[in-house]
Amino acid sequence: MKNFNKDIKLLIVAQATSLIGGAILNFALALFVLQLTGAVEVFSTILAAAAIPTALLAPMGGVIADRLDKKKMIVFLDFCKGLLGAALVTIMLLGIEPMAWIVVVMLFFSVSMTLYAPIITASVPALIDDEGLMEANGAIQGINALSEFIAPVIAGFLMIRLPIEPILILGITLFWGSAIMELWIKIPFVKVESQVGILKTVGSDLKEGFTYISKENPKLLKLAIGAAIFAAILTPLFMIGIPYVTQATFGLGHFHVGIAQGAVAFAMLLAGLGIQLFKKWLSVKLAPVWLMLISSAVLILLLALNFEGVIGFLIFTFGFMIIQFLLTCLNILLFSLIQEESPSHLTGKVFGIILAIASLMIPLGLRGIGAMFSYFAGNLGMLFLIVFGTLMLSSGVAKIFLGGKKYE
Repeated sequence: MKNFNKDIKLLIVAQATSLIGGAILNFALALFVLQLTGAVEVFSTILAAAAIPTALLAPMGGVIADRLDKKKMIVFLDFCKGLLGAALVTIMLLGIEPMAWIVVVMLFFSVSMTLYAPIITASVPALIDDEGLMEANGAIQGINALSEFIAPVIAGFLMIRLPIEPILILGITLFWGSAIMELWIKIPFVKVESQVGILKTVGSDLKEGFTYISKENPKLLKLAIGAAIFAAILTPLFMIGIPYVTQATFGLGHFHVGIAQGAVAFAMLLAGLGIQLFKKWLSVKLAPVWLMLISSAVLILLLALNFEGVIGFLIFTFGFMIIQFLLTCLNILLFSLIQEESPSHLTGKVFGIILAIASLMIPLGLRGIGAMFSYFAGNLGMLFLIVFGTLMLSSGVAKIFLGGKKYE
C-alpha cells in the first residue's frame, strides 16, 4: 500500500471499519436468531430473506455508482446503518419482541451492501491507474478480510460474556466512525445529465450495461454465470454450515463459530495480500481450473465429519479456508477485469449487473441448503457429496465455455 495515494488508503480503511461493524452485527444477530428459534430452517429462511435485495437491487446500485456522488452515497449509507442499528438496540432495551425488527435490520444491511459494493468498485479506477488495479483490489479484499477475520472472533468472544445490546452498540459506533472518515475522501465526480425521467434513465442505463456484457464483452457474462452457480451453493454452505455443523455436529459453542469464521476470513486476507504471487496464474482461461480446485476442497469438509470435537472442527475449518482462499483469487480477477475493460461510465452498472446475476440464486440456495441440512441431519456426508458432485459438474461446463483461445 506504500504506493497508494491518501484517498485510496482512506477509502480502504473506512470500508474496513464499516465492514467490521457490519460483520459484528450480522454475526451477533445471526447467532441470536439461531439461539432464539433453535431451528436451522427458520434460520436459513431469515438469511434467504436478507439476501433477496442483493439480487434485486444490485443493478440499481450500479446506476447509482455511475450517476451520483460516490462519496456522499457511502457516507449516507454508513450513517443510516448506524441509525437503524441504534433503533434496534432501543427496541431490545424496551423489551419489545425483536424478531421482526431483526429481519428488517438484516434486510437493510443487505440493501446497503448491495448499493455500497458497486460504488466502491467504481471508485477504485478513479483513484488509481490501470497497472495498480489488481494490487488495489487485492489490498481491498485483504483489508476487508482482516475486518471479517477480527469481527467474528470479537463477537463470538463477547457473546459468551455480554448480552447482545452492547455488541450491537460497538457495531453502530464503527459505522459512524467510518462515515466520519469518508467525509475526508476526495473521489472525482462528474455529474451526468439526463434528459428523461428517472425510470427511463435507470432502464436506459441498465440496458446499456447489459448490452455491453452480453454482446461487446461476453466473457464477463460467462464468468458471472459461473459465479452465480458457485455462489448459490457455497455462500449458503458458509452461512449455514459453519454455525450449524460447529455446534450440532462437533458440539462446540459460539466462540468456536467465531474462530471458524475468523479463520476463513484470514484465508481471504492471505489471498488478497498475496495476490501478486498468483497473478500470472489468474486468467479467464484458467478460471475453470480454479473452480475445480474449489470443488475438490469440499472433500475436506466431508473428511472432517469422520472426526469428533476439536479435531473435526479444525479440519472442517481448514476446508473452508481453502475454499475461501481460491474464491478470493477469482473475485479479484473478476473485479479487475470489470475495472480494466469496462468504460468508465459503465463500470458501476456492469458490476451491479454481474453482482445481481451472481446473487440471484443465493436466496434459493439458502433455502435449499437449509432444507438439506435438516433432511440430512443424520447423514451430512451425503450432503457434502452432493455439493461436491454439483460443483464439479459446473466446473466442467465452465471449462467448455471459457476454455477457448480468445479468453487467454
